[in-house]
Amino acid sequence: MNVVDHVRDMAAAGLYSNVRILSSLLLTMSNNNPELFSPAQKYQLLVYHADAIFHDKEYRNAACKYSMALQQKKVLNKTSKVRTSTGGAAANIQAQSLPSEIEVKYKIAECYTILKLDKDAIAVLDGIPSRQRTPKINMMLANLYRKAGQERSAVTSYKEVLRQCPLALDAIIGTHSRLLCNPPTNITCS
Repeated sequence: MNVVDHVRDMAAAGLYSNVRILSSLLLTMSNNNPELFSPAQKYQLLVYHADAIFHDKEYRNAACKYSMALQQKKVLNKTSKVRTSTGGAAANIQAQSLPSEIEVKYKIAECYTILKLDKDAIAVLDGIPSRQRTPKINMMLANLYRKAGQERSAVTSYKEVLRQCPLALDAIIGTHSRLLCNPPTNITCS
């Protein structure tokens, strides 16, 4: 078990202050000695560090660290393509255990939403291909669209949530909230 695995285990155990201290130390060491960690390990450390910062409610700093992690992921993708072409089955196994890039983007959007930077949150979530969006991503996107007054986009996102989770009541209410707020005027009661 390497040191990154220990950081991952502490993060899974909810020991965020420990994760923050150790990952900060390891990232500083990595900056001084770039060969110390592989690109995959540095990506993991950045995500765990950002998670700890997010837990401490430092959302602007967390969004910055998550963005750094995504930049590191791009480096990782470039180096893994080279390794995969030379037959690296171990690289494929390691890539499957890495934090999801989609989840990191969701966390960035979550930070932006908390910071009331809704347009930035929409931009991040829009950058996720629609086929890779989970119900929680579609739900956040729908709520952000609705808040921004983009009714059609909101309804489309709510419908996508309902396609995957037919009993998602917030999505059902979201698709019909326009009707509730603006009832048809031609209905009369006798």
